[in-house]
Amino acid sequence: MSEKVTVSLLDYGAGNVRSVRNAILANGYQIEDITHPSQIDDAKVIIFPGVGSFQSAMTVLEDKGYLEPLRRYLKGGDRPYLGICLGMQTLFDSSEEGSSNGDPPMAGLGIIPGAVTKFDSTNQTVPHIGWNGRTPHQNSPVFKYVKDEDDVYFVHSYHAPIVEGGNEDWILTSTTYGDTRYISAVQKGAIVACQFHPEKSGQTGLNFIKGFLEAVDNKTITNTSPLTPDLTIQTQLVKRVVVALDVRENDSGDLVVTKGDQYDVRETTTTETPPSPTDTETTEGGVKRTATGTPKKTIRSSPKPRKTRIPRLPLLHRRRRRNRVPQHNLLPPGRHRRHAHAPRAHRSIPQHFCAVNGRGGDTGLYRSGEWQGMGCVGGGIEVF
Repeated sequence: MSEKVTVSLLDYGAGNVRSVRNAILANGYQIEDITHPSQIDDAKVIIFPGVGSFQSAMTVLEDKGYLEPLRRYLKGGDRPYLGICLGMQTLFDSSEEGSSNGDPPMAGLGIIPGAVTKFDSTNQTVPHIGWNGRTPHQNSPVFKYVKDEDDVYFVHSYHAPIVEGGNEDWILTSTTYGDTRYISAVQKGAIVACQFHPEKSGQTGLNFIKGFLEAVDNKTITNTSPLTPDLTIQTQLVKRVVVALDVRENDSGDLVVTKGDQYDVRETTTTETPPSPTDTETTEGGVKRTATGTPKKTIRSSPKPRKTRIPRLPLLHRRRRRNRVPQHNLLPPGRHRRHAHAPRAHRSIPQHFCAVNGRGGDTGLYRSGEWQGMGCVGGGIEVF
């Protein structure tokens, strides 16, 4: 095989693309950062890992002079391109995101027909967060190393709907969330884009990027063929178990489920001034979401923690052995792994609560009795 192609990474400065960068490097490819519009015209392959809002992305692309060179690059459809998340949404005609009431939708690159719209939050939690499946609409070399049953990671509030007679020839895969079937990946010619995050999808995501870049190198990226998708089968969010959740109390006395580095649970707004959607807000179902978009569930008027200790249950040990969870990560109710930088006042967990993240992405707190009544055991468990 000839020397591997150099990837031109379009980071427009709206977020951290380190994971995408690491995924490219892990597959043995070198990266050239796009810092000037002329580099778009000279690029061999572009990866655009868009993050943030649609409006800010289009504004920054225009301010930096990237907009018209990018349209030229994409116009013929024969130059390799991989858009991720917002990098896919910007390919469409327009988006509702960022448009005020009565204002026309924000214009996109206009490569794919259709307008990006927000999920209906009436019967489902928004945003759509978690591992979900894909229904294939085309055979493509980008999925050479990915099985149809492999799940990928999503986190988004807006989606690209299927337009009959409009964008159906672009659909590479579709996914269902609640009652909505939407486009989760597109391909036409050498243009590929996905709504899911391959850089956050583990080995499956690495294999997806590997398949794309190898197809670019081998000049087989356009070797696609249509399939007849079975649209009667709906994809489902996958339940996964993650140990070592924390339950903390904020300034108002509410219990807040946190994980990872989410240790700051203090409110940033008052009850007199309603929080804006981009700040801290409480959505339907009581899910608190911060500016980072992380959903958190709070339980109002929670009872005081009881003094008694609930013993560790045998099934949790069997689950640890099966999933190879380290012993120190086994957390009975009332115990959690301490963080070196966590304030001491925030280190205790109410002993009679367990944390559960349901199929719809909605995090909830359950008393241990209710948790065990659901057929589960142990505490400090998140299921999603």
